[in-house]
Order: sequence, then structure tokens, then C-alpha cells
Amino acid sequence: MRFLYLFLILSFYSVIANGQNRMADSLNRAFNATNDDSLKCQILYYLMESDYDPAVWSPYNDKLGALSLENFRKQKGHVRSYYLFYYSIYISNVGYLYNIRGDYQNALKYYNFAQKFQKGLENYEGAGGTLNNIGYIYRIQGNIPMALNHYYEALKMFEKAGNQNNMAACYNNIAFVNVLQGEYLKAEELYNKAIAIVEKLKDKSSIGNYTANKAKLYYSGNIKLKGGLKEGVVVGIELLEKARQLQTEINDTEKLSGTLNVLASLIETYGDPKCIEDSLTCAVHSKKRAYELYLEALHIREKVGDKPGLAQSYSSLSSYYARKGDIKTAIDFAQKSHSLALELGFPELIENSSEELSTYYKKSGLFDKALDMQILFVQMRDSVNNINTRKENIKKRFEYEYKSQAVKDSISNANKLTEEKFRHEQAIGQQKLFTYGGFIGLALMLVVAGVSFKAYKDKQKANVLITEQKQIAEQQKHLVEEKQKEILDSIAYAKRLQEAILPPQNIVTKHLPDNFILYLPKDIVAGDFYWFEYLDNASYMAAADSTGHGVPGAMVSVVCSNALNRAVHEFGLRSPGEILDKTRELVLETFAKSDKDVKDGMDISLVKITELPAEKNIPGRLVIPKGQTLKDVISSQTKYKIEWAGANNPLWYYSEGQIHEIKAHKQPIGKTEQATPFPTHTFELMKGDELFLLTDGFADQFGGPKGKKFKYKQLEETMVSLVSAPMVEQKKILNNTFTSWKGNLEQVDDITIIGIRL
Repeated sequence: MRFLYLFLILSFYSVIANGQNRMADSLNRAFNATNDDSLKCQILYYLMESDYDPAVWSPYNDKLGALSLENFRKQKGHVRSYYLFYYSIYISNVGYLYNIRGDYQNALKYYNFAQKFQKGLENYEGAGGTLNNIGYIYRIQGNIPMALNHYYEALKMFEKAGNQNNMAACYNNIAFVNVLQGEYLKAEELYNKAIAIVEKLKDKSSIGNYTANKAKLYYSGNIKLKGGLKEGVVVGIELLEKARQLQTEINDTEKLSGTLNVLASLIETYGDPKCIEDSLTCAVHSKKRAYELYLEALHIREKVGDKPGLAQSYSSLSSYYARKGDIKTAIDFAQKSHSLALELGFPELIENSSEELSTYYKKSGLFDKALDMQILFVQMRDSVNNINTRKENIKKRFEYEYKSQAVKDSISNANKLTEEKFRHEQAIGQQKLFTYGGFIGLALMLVVAGVSFKAYKDKQKANVLITEQKQIAEQQKHLVEEKQKEILDSIAYAKRLQEAILPPQNIVTKHLPDNFILYLPKDIVAGDFYWFEYLDNASYMAAADSTGHGVPGAMVSVVCSNALNRAVHEFGLRSPGEILDKTRELVLETFAKSDKDVKDGMDISLVKITELPAEKNIPGRLVIPKGQTLKDVISSQTKYKIEWAGANNPLWYYSEGQIHEIKAHKQPIGKTEQATPFPTHTFELMKGDELFLLTDGFADQFGGPKGKKFKYKQLEETMVSLVSAPMVEQKKILNNTFTSWKGNLEQVDDITIIGIRL
């Protein structure tokens, strides 16, 4: 009977040319005909591999999970390892389903479970793929260290499996993360490794993709060449041209259209480096060539029905005509982009197109329409920032890609059917097709059987190892729980110690009545701290960022805070620059006692505020407006002397209707080459002006719709919008802004922002 079941499976291979549905029908018949669970697992695996649509293959995955788990529990030895192999496939697939739905917490849970089984079974290929998926999730969440760890671990797995193509893909992924970190030379090195591998494999599709990625390093100016940005653009364009050629040769239309669009934008902005005419002629030529490339990308996307790509092309052409001054045509293309965005339901595309239309309608005097688009733009911007919308957006993108892939596969299968039928009818007839198909299927099944038999023997050791590890884990569970409690108790005590060095809010408010302190540690304890003293009728306030965060950062913060206290109390220093000089000296003195080369320290923004005597504030001729008292007028004329010094952290202050910045001295409080004294900046402010001291945690937080950094420019704009609000409200809005931007990503650093209204 076993041979009968084998023949039923082989019949599937002999009718491949009859399309995907016929293949699935054959497999389902084979599944229903056999009672052999090992064969059922194989058939379910082939059924899943034959379809891209999760709605089709996920029910098969559920059956595979139930069947493999049942047999794994009751079987022993090699057979048990065999079912464990298929159970690990089921778990990894569940993780993938959560991934495409945007439920990253559950996706990571199942992925981690799967990769442990895969490693134990020495299934390095599967483990590498799962680890790569984990790295991707951490990357889009902004957890760069964890992303890199898993990408490098995936690389090791693919090296063990000997899969060169996947190794190249890992190098490409790691390079992309290095770009996010600003490690551009390292990224270039990794892209070169990826390209070298796929060139040996003659994989033109991957060569084109990795070359296009490498090109971005040059034309963006991230790789500094002798000729500066101009030479970088030239190199970038050359690499894109190479990618374009390779993608054209293999008809990779999706990647080709994207390459053409980027190439057009570069040539329009920087000019065509191949043009050797005078500057005016080259400018005209470059605009024309850019337009042709935009159109070529558009026509490809129209041909293949790539609607998200079409929306992008329409947007590019809209911007092109706007730069030419042809606002009417710009509006036409922007409206096309907007219509597609609404049809697809992608909030990001709607946001971009509505912003474009708002701008063009304003220029055309169509203010009602401009207002409508501006309102939609704001709604979409807020919607994209919402975590639920982000998940839905990801889901819609995957749904669209699956539908697109299904159409492509149907067309491809139809073409193959026609070619196959014609060739065999002209040569040897339909019967020979079935005969050859049977032989091919038999060969494939023999290979599968051989691999499965080898797996029985090779995985026995892994099975024993898994059992032993489980026993050890059970034995040590209690010990781990005890140690974890001890660690948490120690950290809680460290938190109490750190809180002791922070000034009480009531003391700060007593001397600076109108203030806020936004203090958000990344962990239970922090490297950030704030410091306050009132000495000789002057208030001293500082926001400091010690090296590291968590427990190590907290330990450094205690050393730095103590050094500040000694500088003002023990050594009697009052000038902010001199205080920082002495603090650096004391910090270095503390760490010099270690036989290690300790480079810890802090960045800090330190301000001294002194209210000037009343006689210096009142003008010679005092006018008392109607409805005010002399006390009111004198209060409004109050001036303050501001003295400030900073180590890597700036001072922002709001005066005369705008934000001003005093840049920090570019050296830390700690060990540095060729240390120089910290300068003290002195100026005057009026009552009602505001001061802001801050560390870099808020600006460096990843988040938003694209998982990018918040950055100082956006933080400055946020602060400008808040200055008229009460200080308590400013703190609340800043906290809400941070929470909304971070979303479900991990907080990357401690955050301290101090606001003082004089």
C-alpha cells in the first residue's frame, strides 16, 4: 500500500504543466488516500509551498501543526525528530502570520520558539531564515543592536548550510542597518561582499538590487569622495545605471521601475554627468532625460498594474511640473496620485498626495480646496502615527503584494502551459509528457526520501541534546527565579540611591516658581540626572547625560553629581565654565583610581540665573499704563543675568518671539584629547522669557510612521508651538508627543528636558 500512496504523490509532478489548481487537487487526493502521518506531513508541506496566499496555505499549516505535535509526543528516536522538524516549520509559519499582521510581540514569540528547535535539529537553513525574520522585526522597531545580533546569527547559520545566496541577503540586511547607524563605510564594505557573492552565482536580480542599494551611499553624500557630493552623485548614478541594465536583462520590472524613478530624480537635481556641453545646454538635456526616465518608470508600472508604484510615479511627475512652474499639469498628476492613494487606502500615500495638492491649490488661488487637502493631510499624518493604523497599513501592503503575486503567477503559469503544450505536441505528444513527469517526480521523491532517512540518523543526537537541555532548564528554573529577584531588589535599591541625588521638586519651585522637569528613564535607573543649587542669590540648574543608561549609567551619574556638588561647595566656584572645568577634573580623579582605562563621564547643560537689582531694571522715565499698578510695571521690566556653559549639550532659550540656541563646547566631562576650558556665555533676558535644558534622548528616539529619529529640528518646532502654554501643560504635551512618536518601539535612551519661565 505504501507504494500506492507514493504513486499518488508522484502523479502530482506529472501534471505540473496543468497549473496550480491541478497540483493542489492532486496533493489533496494523495492526502485523503493515505493513513501514513509521515507522508501527510510531507504533502501538507508541499501544499503550503505551492501557494503564496496566507488565506490558502494557513489552514494546511494548522493541520501540519496538529499532526506533527501529536506524533512528536508519542514517537521516539529518529521518528520523533522527523515530526519535530515539521513542527518547527509550523511554529515558524505561525510567527510569519503574526508578522504580516503587524503583531510583532507574538511574531517574536513564535520565531524564537522555532529557531531553538531548528538549531537543535541542525536545520541551519531554517534557523537562518527565522533569525533573519527576527532581525527584520527588531529593525523596524528601532532596536538596532538586537537587529544586528540576529542578522549576524542568521549569517552564521547560512554559512553552515552553505547557502551563498542567503549569505549575500544577510550582508545586504546588515549593510542597511549600518546605514541607519551612520556607519556608511562599513555599509559599503558589506554591500561589496553581497555583490561579490551574487556575481559569482550570476544572480542578476540580486546584483541589480544590491548595486542600487550601494548607489544611495554615494549620491546622498554619505560616502565622502575627494570630489565631494558632486563626485558621489556621479558614482551613484553610474551604479544605478548598472542596476538598471541588470534589471532590464532579467525583466525585473518592479525593481527596475523604482531604480528609474530614483535615477530620474538624481539627474533632474544634479544634472547628467555624461553631458559634456556647456552648462545651459546640459541643464536642458538633464531635465529632458529626467522626464523621459520618469515616464519610462510610469509606463512599466502601468503595464504591470503596480498601483502603489503608479501613485509614486504620478507624485514624481507632479513635483517635476511644479518645479517647471506648470502648476496646472502638476495638479493633474497630483490628483491621479491622490485618487490611487484613496483607492488603495494607504495612509502614507494619502498624506503625501494631499499635502502636494494643498500646496498647488494655494498657488492657484483655490483656497477652499487647499484647506480641504490640508485638513486631510493633518488627519492622515495623525492616522499614520497611530499604531493601529500602522498595523493596518502593513497588512494592506501585504494583501496587495499577495494579490499582485497571484496575478503574476497565473499569467506565468498560463504562458508555461501554452509553451509546454506546443512543444510536446510538436515533438513527442501528450503521453510522453506524463511519462517524463512521472520519472521526474520519482527522482524528486527519492531525493526527499533519502534526505528524510538521513535526517532520522543525523537528528538523534540533536533530540538527545534537546531532552538534556530541557531537564537542565527545569533543574535551574528555581535558581534563576531567585537570582532574578535578587537582581531586581538590587536595582530597586539603586533607584532609591539615585533618587537621593535628584533635587526635590519643591526646592526647585521655591526659587524657580514657573518650571517643568520631564524626566523619563529608559530603565528603572538612569544615566540622565538633573541638578539644582541656590547659592549667593543665584539659581544653578543642570540637565546631565552620563555615559550609558540603566545600572552602569546610574553609577556614573552618582560620581558626576558628587563632583558638581564639590565644585560649588568645597571649592566655592560660581562661574558655570569654571564649575564644569573642576567637575571634569574631579571625575577624572575618581576614575583614575582604577587600573582600567575608564572613559566614562557626562554631557551637561548648566545655567546660572541671577535676578538683577530693581534699579537696573527700571527705565529712566516710567509710564504706568491704565489698569496696571506700579508693581505690575516694575515686575514686567525685571531682567535676569544668564550665565551658561555646556559640554556637548546646548542651551535653548525663547525670547523676542523665537527660539535661540547657544551651541555647546564639543567635549565631554571626562577623558578627552587636548582638553580646553569650558567657556561661560553671559547675556540678559526679560521676565517671561523661557530657558530649556535638555539631553539627547528625545531627539534620538526612533518612531513615527517610518521608524526614524525624532531629531532636534522637529523638537525645536514642537517647543516653539508650546511656549505660550503654562509650564505644566508644556510638560504634558511633550510627554504625549514622545509617547505617540515612540509607539510600540523601545525607548532608546534616557530623556531629560527642563523648562524655566523667568
